[in-house]
Amino acid sequence: MREVNVERDQLLSRLQENRSEHVKCYKESLIGYNKKVAELCEEVLAKVNEEPETEETFKFPQRPISYEESYDEVIQQLEMSSDEIIKPFRVEEFSKYVMNKWGCPISLWLPVAPTLDSCNETRIRSIILRLR
Repeated sequence: MREVNVERDQLLSRLQENRSEHVKCYKESLIGYNKKVAELCEEVLAKVNEEPETEETFKFPQRPISYEESYDEVIQQLEMSSDEIIKPFRVEEFSKYVMNKWGCPISLWLPVAPTLDSCNETRIRSIILRLR
């Protein structure tokens, strides 16, 4: 199935709930992300202090991404729509907005990461191991 028809009021309600959850998760994920970045900076600083001539480099992990503006845009479109049935609603959009499956950047930094997103536990573990 590539497209579905969706009842506007039901969709609007779900999007508003998911937006609230997404914003909360995003803010919480920034705390974990900032903690990890601070740890990485401290590690590099310690190495540089031990060996002043070292050329230590590191990459910052992927920062969490907020989709708040995307939610706001779709919610506003639905609020202004006179259609009772929204059609077609693509499966990709349904997955993101209705099922709240955006990908990993936020869920990596949450204490209960695998339950909030489409990331699986194995992938999360492998990414976290690479960050250590």
